[in-house]
Amino acid sequence: DSSGTGAGKSSSASSNAGGIFDGGLDAYQTVTEDDYRSLFSSGLIVLDANALLSLYRYQTDTRYSLISILTHLKDRLWVPHQAMFEFFENRLSAIASRSEEAEHAIDDLRKKSLELETAVRQWANRVAFPPDGTARLISSIHATVDNVIVKIRKQSSDDTFGRADNTAKDPVITSLISILDRGVGNPLTDGELLVAKKEAKQRIIDKRPPGWRDANKRDNPEGDYLIWHETLQEAERRGVDVLFVTGDVKDDWWRREHGQAKGPLPELVHEMHTIAGVRLF
Repeated sequence: DSSGTGAGKSSSASSNAGGIFDGGLDAYQTVTEDDYRSLFSSGLIVLDANALLSLYRYQTDTRYSLISILTHLKDRLWVPHQAMFEFFENRLSAIASRSEEAEHAIDDLRKKSLELETAVRQWANRVAFPPDGTARLISSIHATVDNVIVKIRKQSSDDTFGRADNTAKDPVITSLISILDRGVGNPLTDGELLVAKKEAKQRIIDKRPPGWRDANKRDNPEGDYLIWHETLQEAERRGVDVLFVTGDVKDDWWRREHGQAKGPLPELVHEMHTIAGVRLF
């Protein structure tokens, strides 16, 4: 009858409707302190490889602070097998980069020092500033830059990792052994890996996140997707919201506004909800 038909239409219409933050649109919802408290107490905190590698790049106090935080959160931490593989592949390079980064900064400082000296000399010539006064100004620039260089060199000369090629003598490794006890994902089976890599390649072709920004990488272009695939699986298995911690700044992970990263892409939020039924942060 007409009333039954009407009810059917109403039911059909309502089943194809949602709220303003549904369908991945909760990516635009401001994260609250309560959200973070919930994640830290009952969520899944997934660490990307670069988040772990930062332990080698940070200065000593910051490294200790991060290790302390990870220790407190150890029951909630999880690292995809692919991320752990990338950590081990890149850890010695990360250690070596400490001194390289310091020397790059020092080179930049010296170039800027010459630019400042040139600017002072040009100004002094225009206003006929006394030569001895000009010399004092330039000397103050050199003294300041030299002082900063000394501090940078002192900071980068940390010998904590002098024998880190031996994992038993690497303080980061010894800390992570305890923190990530039973906290690393199992490797995908050969069949699962084959399917996942095929999907990763298709996403690169389709420019679907994550991973398509690595299309030009010579080695391991599928890595980002494999990490994401493992994360989806673990989130589905546990049925809890996910906080993904990464230093990756590419726009196949992040939603950006005016150049600033504001949170995960809506496509990733939607995929996480579709597959695992949970929120992505």
